[in-house]
Amino acid sequence: MSNTMRQHVYEEIKKRINDEIYKPGAHLSEQKICDDLAVSRSPVREALRQLEADGLVIATANKGVVVRHFSKKEIHDFYEVEKSIQAFSLNRIEKPLNTKQKKLFEALEQEFIEAYTALDLDSYLKLSDRFHYEIVKLCNNQFVEDIYKRIGVLNHRFRKLSLQNEKDFSRSHKEHLSIIHALVNNELEEANALLQIHFTKASKAVLIQLDGIKNMHI
Repeated sequence: MSNTMRQHVYEEIKKRINDEIYKPGAHLSEQKICDDLAVSRSPVREALRQLEADGLVIATANKGVVVRHFSKKEIHDFYEVEKSIQAFSLNRIEKPLNTKQKKLFEALEQEFIEAYTALDLDSYLKLSDRFHYEIVKLCNNQFVEDIYKRIGVLNHRFRKLSLQNEKDFSRSHKEHLSIIHALVNNELEEANALLQIHFTKASKAVLIQLDGIKNMHI
């Protein structure tokens, strides 16, 4: 079995979870996934193990593997970690952003605008993932970067949930541009304050979406 096959199966199951094809609480049958993707059990099992490590699914004794349902406390706790890592990264910057760093964020700003104008949510989400990771990289601490990478899959999951309606998409876009403007002007305290507000609003949007998904299946 090739690494390409393993990655393909992993990415496809992850996409179906993020797209709500496999909804929170749903049982993930190995055989059903094998049939759907026309693959053997081996890459499916490996994909499910990786998704469990990522935090998207849970292996239970009675139901097997199920898509993880997140409680309000878990969402709150996750965003507390996200806020803390981003704040730590900005607080540890030892000198003003240099020209190269400013140009990087200015380029991201333009890409954000293009993706938002085209209503290309998938591209926008990838940019958002990259944007927040670039903020973490500013602290020049490999351990912090590694920690942030480990929560990357959950981050993407929650970001997608937080942008499911036009109002939240527009709000988040404006917030991203404001944060970038503060960064390129080396107004780091302002950038940090804007980030904290950004994540607080995002967490509320995630909770609303998850409540909606839950209520659809009551």
